Amino acid sequence: SGDADLDATLSVIVRDTAVPSVSVARIEDGRTVAVGVAGERAAGQPATRATRYNVASLTKPVAAEVVLRLASEGRFSLDDRMADAWVDPDIAGDPRHKLLTPRFALAHQTGFPNWRGPSGLAFIADPGGAPGYSGEGYEYVAHYVQALTGARLDQQAQRLVFGPLGLRAIAFTATGTDAVDIASSKREGHWHAPVFRARPSAADDLLTTAEDYARFLVSVMG
Repeated sequence: SGDADLDATLSVIVRDTAVPSVSVARIEDGRTVAVGVAGERAAGQPATRATRYNVASLTKPVAAEVVLRLASEGRFSLDDRMADAWVDPDIAGDPRHKLLTPRFALAHQTGFPNWRGPSGLAFIADPGGAPGYSGEGYEYVAHYVQALTGARLDQQAQRLVFGPLGLRAIAFTATGTDAVDIASSKREGHWHAPVFRARPSAADDLLTTAEDYARFLVSVMG
């Protein structure tokens, strides 16, 4: 089968690269045709197709889709002033906060650094200028969504994306027994516990299986 062939290929990759585990979903012609997995999700525990991974900044496309769907519902325009609903206290004294829009946040044009420093959030460029990669921009639009709609971005994601698509293994947070299915990492021969959040981030640390992320991708490809 396609799954078995992919498993075999991934087993060679795990052997040759010494990564602890790998999971891949193959998409062809707008559908998932195979899902493969190899390696261990933790010491002595094989990874399975149900194993979830922290996909880091691949969180951002999911967050962006939620924001776009909210805009399609007419909740706001991508060019609305976010300051009308949300202003981060750190930049309240900088008049450039009035220029921030959801479009700038999604396009990495907020003028923010990737992450705020010890002294807080501050502009390093004017909004709307050259793109500068920023997780803070995604966190900012998530705050805006919550202030405007009364629901967190992860709650809107469940309503607009995860629920309609039947995605049950993808989530912004994990607690308790949910955490046992998350792949651990291994560096220099030592296992490290998986990283996950108790509070959702729009920019980082989404948890998902390869299959659920593939189904999300298929949904936005059409």
